[in-house]
Formats: sequence, C-alpha cells, structure tokens
Amino acid sequence: MRKGQAKAIIKAYSLPPTDLSRQMLKAIASGDFNSVELLPEELRDRAFKIHKGYREKVGAATEEIKYRNLPYYFLIKDMYPHFNWVETGNQIQVETYFRGFKPNLLSYLLELIPKNEIASSARLARMGSEGININGIEQCQCVFRQEDVCPLSDTDIANLERWIAKGLSGAPLTIVSPVCPDYSATKGETRKYRFTFESVGTGVGLSCGRIFESLAALRRLFADLGLTNVTHHMYVGDFEAFNAENAKRVGLSTAAFVERNRGSCASIAATAPAPVITGLFTDLCGGRMGWEREYAGMRQRFEALEFGPIRGNPKYLEIAESRKALYRRWFDVDDSSDDFFESLVVSQGIEYATMGKIIGERFENPLILGADHYKMGQFYASAAPLPIIYLDRNYQ
Repeated sequence: MRKGQAKAIIKAYSLPPTDLSRQMLKAIASGDFNSVELLPEELRDRAFKIHKGYREKVGAATEEIKYRNLPYYFLIKDMYPHFNWVETGNQIQVETYFRGFKPNLLSYLLELIPKNEIASSARLARMGSEGININGIEQCQCVFRQEDVCPLSDTDIANLERWIAKGLSGAPLTIVSPVCPDYSATKGETRKYRFTFESVGTGVGLSCGRIFESLAALRRLFADLGLTNVTHHMYVGDFEAFNAENAKRVGLSTAAFVERNRGSCASIAATAPAPVITGLFTDLCGGRMGWEREYAGMRQRFEALEFGPIRGNPKYLEIAESRKALYRRWFDVDDSSDDFFESLVVSQGIEYATMGKIIGERFENPLILGADHYKMGQFYASAAPLPIIYLDRNYQ
C-alpha cells in the first residue's frame, strides 16, 4: 500500500500515530497516566481500562513474559478474535491487516478498527474494503491451510464468498467433484502415489481418495459457517474411456472401461465418509452422444479463441511442462514433441471446460471440489464463473 493511501485511512478513522502508540503502551504498562492527556478526551477513559486489562493478563501469565507488549496482544485478541501474530526470532510479527495495512496496537486497544474488516493478509483486507465479506473467508482459510487446499486467486475468493452468501440466505448449495477413474498406481517418490496407467479398477480412484481425506473437515467447516443445506455429488470421468488410445493403454474395450467406472461409483458410495451422490459424469448430459456433442461445441469455442489464444499460450505451455512425466506414463510415449504435450493440455482443458459448463447448467449453486492437478482446475470456469476449491493432489 502506498504511504498516501495509508495516511488517508488513518485520517478517516482517527487512528493515533505510531509514536503516540509506542509512548502510550509504555506508559499504560507502567501505570504512568500523565501521557493520557495526549489522547482525545473521549478516549481517555479507555486508557485506564487498557491498563487494568494489561495487569490482568500479566497476572494470569503462567510463564515468563518474553515480550513486553505480549499482554497487549492477548488483550487485543479478546477484542478481535481474528487478530493474529507470529514469533520470528526474538520479535513478534503482527499478521493482521486493515484495509491493506497494519495499524498500530493502540488503534486496536482503543477499538478504532472495525471488527469485521480485519484480515490475515493485505489482499483479504483490500477485498474486504471492496465489499467482500471476509469473516467467512477467514474461517475457510484457516481450515484450508490445515487441509492443504491450493491457494485461491482473488476471483476464487470472490466466487466462494458469493457461494457462502447464497447458502446463508437459505438457498440450497451443491458441491460437485469430478474424479478420475481408478487407474493403477504405485508408491510415489515425490508424492504419496505414482500413476502407472497399466489398468483400471473398480475401487476409489486417487483423486476421490484425496477428497475423502479432507471431506469430514470441509463438511464441518461448512456447517460451522451455517451452510446446512449442502448436497455433494461425485462423478467418475467415464469420458476418458471414449479415447481409443487411453482404452488401449489400460487393455480394455471402451465398454469394459465404462463398466469398471460404474464399479467405482458403487465403491465411492459405499466408502464415502459423508453422504454423497455418485454416478458417471456423462450421465449428466445424456451419455456418450451428449458428451461428444457438448465437447465438440466447447472445442469450437476454444478454436474461435473465445477464451484466448491456444497455440503458444504460456498458460498451456507451463501446464504441459509440469505434466510431461505424467503424460509420458499415461500415453506410453518417451520422446514426443512439445507440440504433442501442448495438444494434450488443450484437449484436456476443453474437457474441463465442458464439465464446468455442464455443471453450471445442471446444478443449483454449484461449487467444484477437486483433487487432481490444480492447474487444470482453472478450465472449469472457462464458460461459467464457478467457485472452485482444489486440494493438493496426492499423486505424481
């Protein structure tokens, strides 16, 4: 934030200058109230209350107080539950922002900062000043960090906030998780698993299993937010069986491949840690013919550059580079050209965009919860502004 912007906010909210904050905190801690005269008259009584609270925190301490201002931090935490700090070396670093900057401690102690506008990052604080209700987002971010949710963009946060607001207004909400078939895998070197793509089973695929690991925590989060009318759908990507090379790779006919995906649907329903509705993804659009019609329409939109350039697009090239090892195993190729890998990203990106379009049209207030490669998740929102949450994947 520019210094001029911070000064404007300080003036608008009548926040005390930093020098006065330091002087007052030192004086209040020692019980020297001569400095109170430096405060506006309407705030002077607060200084005595702050001193009382400070002494109570000191008296309640069960171990030596390493930092002089630490009792103030606990006192502020009582007033502002979202106020946070971290210890870095021999210092305390405040990790709380208001409208994009960090106010001094006295501003909090005098309760001059609106409680519903503080945030754990400058970005969230800025979004709060732009009308985003960040309280629910802060609660989400806390759980997301614990569950290894991939970082959200500003657009993701805004879409998530709107989804939460709809639920709080009484609207039914839907979580939709497209998941991969049950491809064979071994233990991975850099992640828990490593796809081999030698076969397809009827169990729970890796991306679905990853969602199961965090599902209970996420459902508790939504309940704590007051979102009680939430339905979760999980759909196996059976359209991957329509790719002749893919079916050949796993040694199955298309029909047998799809049938194993049906078996995975049954396994998902039987083992899910929370109620879910399962099915094949193409059931949402009338089966194979419906899927191929939807996919063809989306490909035309991509080729018409409706969503930006395709060939040579840095976005596609970056994804292709990060997925080369996976693609080599998946399509059993060694020395294919960069154009080949880029074409795979484009084709799969169109699949994701097609799924996003179908989900947006088929479900009421959908949110996509995924656990495959998060860089592919952006394609879901190509044709619809869907809220998207991605768990860090468990495979390489």
